[in-house]
Amino acid sequence: MILSLTRGNIKTALASLRSNRMRTFLTMLGVIVGVVSVVSVVSIGEGVKRQISQQIDTVGKDLIVVRPGQLTSNGPTGLSDVGKLFGSLNVNGSLNNKDLSLIQKTDGVHLATALSVVGGGVTGTDSPATGITVLGAGPNLPEVLKTPVQYGTYFTSGEDEPVNMAI
Repeated sequence: MILSLTRGNIKTALASLRSNRMRTFLTMLGVIVGVVSVVSVVSIGEGVKRQISQQIDTVGKDLIVVRPGQLTSNGPTGLSDVGKLFGSLNVNGSLNNKDLSLIQKTDGVHLATALSVVGGGVTGTDSPATGITVLGAGPNLPEVLKTPVQYGTYFTSGEDEPVNMAI
């Protein structure tokens, strides 16, 4: 009895699909597009998540950057406390060797180095190169970043000593 009822339902469904071919085609197309779009969005999200995790793992999950700054109360109104914090952070001034020494002596700090970012141009024997970012750092930067440079090498601790030169 159940088998004949199921067989009858299947025959009725197939007859309905055959009689409404355009509706059947559009329904199938909608299902296929929906499944493909969901799979694509999930794949892109997982790829971005994996890429960000790899970038964090390259530098290290325990890296903290300390920058000079001053909190002011002239941030935008109507924001939450967190929004006011980021909206009113003025970065000016600099950290000095005393600040670096204090950070190095802090409990739980394994390595600390100074880092200075300078924009501008570099002049060599050929033509000047512009739009270059120059990083000035202490000798233990390779240890802190755990990242090799793409071209060239880091300066060693012996190379950062002042040298008398005459031009």
